[in-house]
Amino acid sequence: MPDIVVNNDKLKEFTSQVFQKLGVSKDDSDISADILVESDLRGIPSHGVARLIRYVNGIKDGIMIPDAKPEVEKETPSTAAINAHNGLGQPAGYFGMNLAIGKAKKTGLGFVTVNNSNHYGIAGYYSMMALKEGNLIGISMTNSAPLVVPTFSKDMLIGTNPISVAAPCNQERSFVLDMATSVVPRGKFEVYERLDKPVPLGWAVDEQGITSQDTKKIIENMAKTLGGGILPLGGE
Repeated sequence: MPDIVVNNDKLKEFTSQVFQKLGVSKDDSDISADILVESDLRGIPSHGVARLIRYVNGIKDGIMIPDAKPEVEKETPSTAAINAHNGLGQPAGYFGMNLAIGKAKKTGLGFVTVNNSNHYGIAGYYSMMALKEGNLIGISMTNSAPLVVPTFSKDMLIGTNPISVAAPCNQERSFVLDMATSVVPRGKFEVYERLDKPVPLGWAVDEQGITSQDTKKIIENMAKTLGGGILPLGGE
């Protein structure tokens, strides 16, 4: 099957329109679309536009509130705590990082937390927001649902909990780290499922705690919490 190439601006426009049809404001739709498309442009298809259906279903099922707006509940000159009111994670993360950037410019440090939110896409998008300011180091991290099987276990007990750090390097290429704290993120399994391929050995275990390459079964087990899950950073 030949590759299909789509103009990224057109893809952003389409993705934004999908969100808007579901009741998301144009501004929040544009932010969410930009983050999804940017993920694909950075070579991270596990968190790109292919995941749009996740947010569509989340809104339709009432898991995510399309018109929710992040609210600052507590604040100091250098810190803030935001309640996202169960809205989309992308606009909440964007709002939080912009607030942190503003505080860092004034006091040297901006530390902002967001609660009551949802999946926010690639962590690197937000750390790079600070990077683009020219003289700031950006850090973005989040927890996730239990998807990872701890060592010597066969049940999902901890999250993939991604971390991203972005820092300018004078005239050299900027440093950007964007990683899950599991051997791979959950989205990698979705990519292999779309390709109808088995996942590599050492990525996950089945409900018996035995290493598995059965992509569909691993995803089903994670979705239904039937046992097994992703292995911790380092693999087997």
